[in-house]
Amino acid sequence: MESRESMAAMQATDPQKTDRRTAGKAAELSNTAFVKLLAMLLVVYCHSISIYMPGGWGPEAPMRQSAFLGLVASWLNTFHVHTFVAVSGYLFAYLRTETHRYDSARHVLGNKAQRLLLPYVCASLFWVIPFDIRFWGFDATRLVKDYALALNPCQLWFLPMLFLVFCAFTLVSNRVCFATQTKKQALLWLAALYLIGVAANLASSFGVPNVFQWLRALQFLLFFYAGMLLRRYDLPRLYQWKYIIAALFSSVALFAFTCLCENAGGALALVRVPLRPVLGLCGALFLWLFGNKIARPGGTENGLNRLLSRTMFPVYLFHQQWIYLVIALLNRTGVAPYWLGETAFAASLILSVLLSWLLGKWKVTKRMFAVG
Repeated sequence: MESRESMAAMQATDPQKTDRRTAGKAAELSNTAFVKLLAMLLVVYCHSISIYMPGGWGPEAPMRQSAFLGLVASWLNTFHVHTFVAVSGYLFAYLRTETHRYDSARHVLGNKAQRLLLPYVCASLFWVIPFDIRFWGFDATRLVKDYALALNPCQLWFLPMLFLVFCAFTLVSNRVCFATQTKKQALLWLAALYLIGVAANLASSFGVPNVFQWLRALQFLLFFYAGMLLRRYDLPRLYQWKYIIAALFSSVALFAFTCLCENAGGALALVRVPLRPVLGLCGALFLWLFGNKIARPGGTENGLNRLLSRTMFPVYLFHQQWIYLVIALLNRTGVAPYWLGETAFAASLILSVLLSWLLGKWKVTKRMFAVG
């Protein structure tokens, strides 16, 4: 039993701990836009060099191969979107449990339908499908499956997936976000969502139709909840370079191991299925810690950063088709892989920002494509 003196000392230090935690959480919250910006840039760069991934990507095969860029793209693909989802979970926990702005399920789902499903429909009809027809030809049956059923809607798969994730957590958040939830209960939720994600991955590999991206939504529940836990718990010690480097090393090492397992084939190749969520968590944790670390000293809030943050979402909607055009223009000239990747990245980013800025000039298009 603790003495009265020790109890008094704890009570005396509690306000200071509370103030430090409040300041730390306020800094984290202000840094979420910057972390999402980093993730968006990685998505664009990943797609810019994805033509070199094993199995190919995009409208045509590369004229010159680059195994290194293919590996970089494959590694980035393990955590860039996962970080987006984790940040969404972080913000959801804040708005649901601290500000109570997300108390109404009707309000949350209506808002997310406007912010995710409306842009999905508009970007599909006026942007992605025309390019799809240009590069892969017109096939009404395929287009209905890919876009109306959202089986393979290019980069737009993220939108219905995230909407379903929001639906799931809005319906069960009273249990998941319960203020008195213990760490043991949080670990049990993580374990359950991990198993659900692995099962969904296996179901997808066995050919279960991924209509409206429901299987991917099940796989990303884990990352959304991990983001919620980042908001719930105070983790100031992790914002040190030794932990950031450890998270990066874990991500790279696990990626290398999964590649070796996949190349080995047979039963060993199945090891990558349960390791994928862990790999995604390591990469997302690295990007979260890294983004918060470099954002804290200041200097990240400038005109360019504000412009990119405002246009981040529509950049995601538009960037991939600009990359297709760059590939179609430069790939057959035999340009070096690094130059092709860098040109595709710069061109797609600049043109997407300009298009987003232009669409933001009118209320109708601003709403259609969720600009700003």
